[in-house]
Amino acid sequence: VTGGFQADFSRVLDDGTLLVGGIPGVGLSTDAGCSFDFPAELAGRHASSLAVAGGVMFTATEDNTTPNGIWQSIDGGKQWTLARAPEDGLLIFELVASRDGTRLAASGLRISGNVGVAVLVSTDGGITFDDVSPGYAGLTRVRAVTFDDDDTGLLLGGFGDPNDSAVEDVGFVFLDEPPYGAPAKLGAFPSEVRDVAVFNHNRY
Repeated sequence: VTGGFQADFSRVLDDGTLLVGGIPGVGLSTDAGCSFDFPAELAGRHASSLAVAGGVMFTATEDNTTPNGIWQSIDGGKQWTLARAPEDGLLIFELVASRDGTRLAASGLRISGNVGVAVLVSTDGGITFDDVSPGYAGLTRVRAVTFDDDDTGLLLGGFGDPNDSAVEDVGFVFLDEPPYGAPAKLGAFPSEVRDVAVFNHNRY
């Protein structure tokens, strides 16, 4: 890739195609990463994350100077159409899907207009996305996001109020089932939470 490729996510598809997303867009490779084809819809963009729900791929963008939205592909990433219209001043960091494919959630930040945390939730498999950001106005940044082990709630990680202490107040919050009530802090950490993993200790 001329000029380099900043990769934010990757996935090997069932047919062996390598899909890599980041800057500049979403690339598809059939030669183990030696070369990539970039679908025109996202070429030159910063594709920040990937989620798969019901066989449909979703990706979000995180460009500082271009309105960002959520895109979907039904053909393995060859073509992309908008699932949520681009919004000026919105950065989307993470996008995840529940295991049953009925719900998706995105975390982000609005850097202009109604500045603050952005949390978007879909309960219809990505057909529509509800903006539930006002429920998390007490957080200054939300980045990490995942559905919990039984798929009934959502875990978010990010910044709390930095004025609480000398160390930035960072923690996980838990959301109940829709319509997702007020978050409850589960813990505090000395740096920004960028990733979340869920383990079921009763699984084995």
